[in-house]
Amino acid sequence: MRKNLLIAGLVILVIGVALVGIAFYYIPRTLGPLLNSVNKTMLGPPASLGVGGSINISETITKAPALVILLYNDSIGKPLSVIGTPSQSESVSGMYILSFVSDTNSTLTMGLVNNYSSPVVVRYGYSEIPASSLAGATPFILMLFIGGGVFIVGLIVAVIGALMKPRQRQSPSDQAN
Repeated sequence: MRKNLLIAGLVILVIGVALVGIAFYYIPRTLGPLLNSVNKTMLGPPASLGVGGSINISETITKAPALVILLYNDSIGKPLSVIGTPSQSESVSGMYILSFVSDTNSTLTMGLVNNYSSPVVVRYGYSEIPASSLAGATPFILMLFIGGGVFIVGLIVAVIGALMKPRQRQSPSDQAN
């Protein structure tokens, strides 16, 4: 065992743990108000859509660039037609998530259309997320990744230090030759 290498590895490991711990502490606090505002506006009361019926939504973007998230679920468990062009859409446990990105201050038009042959009950909600509101978490997210890397390096150095044989001291007669 090489004590100096083992100690250096453990110190690096502790620094990595500290960085990850600080990141885990601050990321939820930085994004918390943002997530609370999104959660409050998400699913409103049920709306009934007849065959071919639609829900039209206009959102005025005042702090571009911005992301608008539209969430909905419906009584038939199938995706509805979308008004507008989402940049991404996902389905998670019967909930449909659509994201729209606006690069300019403008009015974003989006919505849902019942494209099925029977009436549908829809619950939906949407929220605008300005890109600037995510900027506060960026240093802590970066700290999380750096801390993870530092932790791994510290772990490797500590293991190498623990497994390596100690240096053999040269005897005075070997040094003379």
